[in-house]
Amino acid sequence: MKNKNRIVISYLLLSCVWIISSDQLIYIFTPNLTPDGRTIIHTMKGFIFILSNALFLNYVLGIYNKRKKKSHLSLISCLEDNKEKQSRISKQDNLLREMAWVNVHAIRKPVASILSLSELTNTTSDPIEKGEYYLMISDCIKELDIVVCQTAKKLNQFTQSERNGK
Repeated sequence: MKNKNRIVISYLLLSCVWIISSDQLIYIFTPNLTPDGRTIIHTMKGFIFILSNALFLNYVLGIYNKRKKKSHLSLISCLEDNKEKQSRISKQDNLLREMAWVNVHAIRKPVASILSLSELTNTTSDPIEKGEYYLMISDCIKELDIVVCQTAKKLNQFTQSERNGK
């Protein structure tokens, strides 16, 4: 029993090291890689992770049934679990990419407009002109609020689907 616990702990440590170090190594050795290239590397990394898990479980743990023959059904179920986890990670990755795009592009426009309009209100002394700028700032704030609400709604839908899926 003690030996199996060591094997399971070493398996967990190996998995953690793989997950953490593989992403770091990709970013260190390929800093100028295109997003398509990163997608290909992450896909290959997933296949390597699933394959290494299967080999590790098959040869190191030695899953046996009562007749001391290897049980491939256990390996298949482990592979299916890993595919489901990889699918969930892929969905999370897509959501994070979309949110990053929203933060970089969609939020930047109204924020930049608000900053420039507030600078214009500081430079003018005409109250009518300031009133027009304040109306434009109000429109930009409403636009920013819509973007933030849409982002929060997408995040809530995703977390709700994750809870329902588990």
